[in-house]
Amino acid sequence: IITRDKIPYEIIDGKERCIADEVPFEIPDSWCWCRLSNVSIIQEGAGIRTYQYRTSGTQILTVTNILEGSVDMKKATKYIATEEYLDKYQHLTLNIGDIVSSCSGASWGKTAIWDYGDTVMLNTSTLRLRFFNDTAYNMYLYWLTKTPLFKNQLIAQLSGMQPNFGYSHYSKVLIPLPPLAEQHRIVAKIEEIMPMIERLTQR
Repeated sequence: IITRDKIPYEIIDGKERCIADEVPFEIPDSWCWCRLSNVSIIQEGAGIRTYQYRTSGTQILTVTNILEGSVDMKKATKYIATEEYLDKYQHLTLNIGDIVSSCSGASWGKTAIWDYGDTVMLNTSTLRLRFFNDTAYNMYLYWLTKTPLFKNQLIAQLSGMQPNFGYSHYSKVLIPLPPLAEQHRIVAKIEEIMPMIERLTQR
């Protein structure tokens, strides 16, 4: 996306398209609006079937494991054979620092940072996000996923009663991207005030 006279344009197949109507608010000149698909990995889990489950092997991430802000791999323990994982699903392996999200059902929209060292793969209704490189700070994207700005763009694409989002929905989300140093400052401020907000909420 490029900006001309503060009006954002998207370049698709070499052609410019004005997206001013999609932009929800103005941002500083040093920031830019970006499609999530242009700056982040967006990877959906495999559609593992019941007959593939095993009592041990390589564990699968499920929507039950994803809590708001954390992951609990003991809440649901599902596995596939390690041989099958190595043969078909290694590309779905989670990496430390990935943003994992529940993307369907009643728990959709819950996000957490993956910080487990064990080998675990994405499964149905789970999705991972991660900025492509060091031009962006992954924790900035993590906090964006929790905002109405982010979630409302997904809700606007809802086509049925049951929430069920995937790459095609997430790829259309617009995010405001500040310079890298500003991303770090924003995250630092959020992490400074969140404990205060949590204490006030408990009261």
